[in-house]
Amino acid sequence: TPTTTFWGTTINEGVLQIGDLDQIGGATGALVFAGGALRLGAGFADDLSGRTLSFLAGGGAIDTNGVDVVLAGSLGSGVGGFTKEGFGNLTLNASAAFTGGAVLSAGTVTANANNALGNGGPLSLGASATLVLGPAVSLNHSLVTITGVSPTITGAGTITAAQGFSFGPTGDITVAAVLAGPQGLSK
Repeated sequence: TPTTTFWGTTINEGVLQIGDLDQIGGATGALVFAGGALRLGAGFADDLSGRTLSFLAGGGAIDTNGVDVVLAGSLGSGVGGFTKEGFGNLTLNASAAFTGGAVLSAGTVTANANNALGNGGPLSLGASATLVLGPAVSLNHSLVTITGVSPTITGAGTITAAQGFSFGPTGDITVAAVLAGPQGLSK
């Protein structure tokens, strides 16, 4: 019987849409973002973190496309950044080590672990994006920027921003988390 070894998937540009992980090798191999986006199809129910996730210099996006997704393991590592696109809730239950920053452009991200959105890079929330921090969760970023209409930060956790917070929403903003850091807040 022949044996097939699947080494992984690299998304260099454009959008790759999948209905489940079996379409790109199952839970085997790396999932590398180098500038492209992964869009989840209706009914997607797999755990992406079953694969090793990496963000190269070009970064990458996950479009939850209205699907609620839970990652038990890390969102990933690398020097690139992560962008959350599309409606739906992306729940992160482990720390991530990527350093390129995180952009939440739509939908909800629930962070249930320290540094679930990477470590040290900038964090940006756009219009109608929601960040939910689990109890006692701590996120550490360089600069936290909020723009657009009605972004929301809720939960009982703490966001520490080494370079401060820049809030420029075009409407009301809700912040229920603790904001910390040496540089303060500019609105």
